[in-house]
Amino acid sequence: MPLGHPGESLGLTDTAYPLSPPTHWRLAEDHLARHFCGTSLHAPATAENIAAIRALAELGFREVLLDDDCRLARSPGEIGGCFCAEHRAASGLDGADWERLRADVAARRATPLVRAWLERQQAEMSGFLAALDAADARVRVGLCVMELGDEKAGVPLAALSSRRV
Repeated sequence: MPLGHPGESLGLTDTAYPLSPPTHWRLAEDHLARHFCGTSLHAPATAENIAAIRALAELGFREVLLDDDCRLARSPGEIGGCFCAEHRAASGLDGADWERLRADVAARRATPLVRAWLERQQAEMSGFLAALDAADARVRVGLCVMELGDEKAGVPLAALSSRRV
């Protein structure tokens, strides 16, 4: 069963193609503080995704493939992560470092600050993927990965190689 392509990543606003997450899910924020739909790692999204895996297992599905938009950026060309107040606080960055991070992300500079940011985002995504994978032993969870990878958008490719899928 393929799942995914969360959010308005296609830029569609036509309600005939409901790509938006449930209204009670918190939207992500990019480095410019713009909200966007995409993979949400805020509560209760992970818990509801785990429940969906369990429901699919009860229906007899044994493999779930997450779409390549299971990432923490609007597009694969962006340096991703959620830049909301909650993730800023978790990063421990002060005002000057936070602004430097946002400027480096905007300029697509691979600075140590950006690399540390991506490591934190990838660790959070790894936790999300591990939680889905552990939701029900009857279901294998896989992730579609784009050519050249998606590390900059939060997909932890190195961690995926150690998973059972």
